[in-house]
Amino acid sequence: MLLAEANEPLDTIAAFFGEHGTEMHMLFSFITNQALYLSFVRGSAGPVTDALRALPPIPPEAQWANFIKNHDEASLDKLSDEEREEVFAAFAPKTSMRLFDRGIRRRFPNMVDGDRRRLDYAYSLLFSLPGTPVLFYGEEIGLGDNLQMAEREAVRPPMHWSGEPGAGFSTAPESKLPRKLVRDGPFGYPSLNVEQQTDDRGSLLNWMERAIRVRKTWPQFGWGDWQVLETGNASVLAHIATWDGASVLAVHNFADRPERLTVRLPEDAVEGRWRWFRIEAGNSLSMKRNRPVSASPLMQRPEPPGLLSPHVLSNWRKSRYGSPGRGEIKTMNQQDIVDHAAVR
Repeated sequence: MLLAEANEPLDTIAAFFGEHGTEMHMLFSFITNQALYLSFVRGSAGPVTDALRALPPIPPEAQWANFIKNHDEASLDKLSDEEREEVFAAFAPKTSMRLFDRGIRRRFPNMVDGDRRRLDYAYSLLFSLPGTPVLFYGEEIGLGDNLQMAEREAVRPPMHWSGEPGAGFSTAPESKLPRKLVRDGPFGYPSLNVEQQTDDRGSLLNWMERAIRVRKTWPQFGWGDWQVLETGNASVLAHIATWDGASVLAVHNFADRPERLTVRLPEDAVEGRWRWFRIEAGNSLSMKRNRPVSASPLMQRPEPPGLLSPHVLSNWRKSRYGSPGRGEIKTMNQQDIVDHAAVR
């Protein structure tokens, strides 16, 4: 499999796949990634909605590789100067956190002060985006950065495997390691490591494992024909994917408050029953529409056909970006999804 790191304009990027998908198999979607940062900061689904709709057609064998953070600085070169300054102000307020006047040399957990609600939200969104989600090492535990390292090295600290000296990465004296460990504070290896999180069911590591399992049950997100739906609410992103006889709908709210909306499904959505899913501790709403066979108690048929209305969704922003969210997605049991809110 060939994955290209090609941060190119929209009018040329698809050429890397080749006419029939015979060149690159996957491309990092820098357009979507940069729009995500702007949506997070603004509390608006508008930037990421526009980015998804602007993506050029690609061969059926090809995939967009979606990511929150990769191995370099978080590039913001596709944003306007004003948009870039918005993101800088929120996620890289100090010039020492920036690189090349266009990027952020921080890891995402540091940008959001380790806020689990916003981490869960961001990765819930990542795992539902059309294409293939890509994780950079350490994202599964919320590994932090080390701004004492030069330039891009800040986001490439040794992995925290345990709380032992050397973080389980090496038995060599820490002073001999080519890259400095993150030692102190909430991101230090004594308190943030794989060993500790493995035993904690509520940890980010265990949440990621559950999220990956859920994602694998819904191949529609990766292979399906997808479209962004109108919600009538600028804060909410709703998109649907259909493949192999099933449709999946994901809804994410970027605002700092619960929102209510109506989503009308496209005519080509698969007929059947809706089943509600929730990744524990997450802040997103996902639904899967199956063939009307082997219906479980959690599979419901929306009425009237093609209309979901209304639903209150949970929120993204917190601390200096807004007030803490109070919603939690509830599993529906034997209730029509049209008549009940999924989030209180």
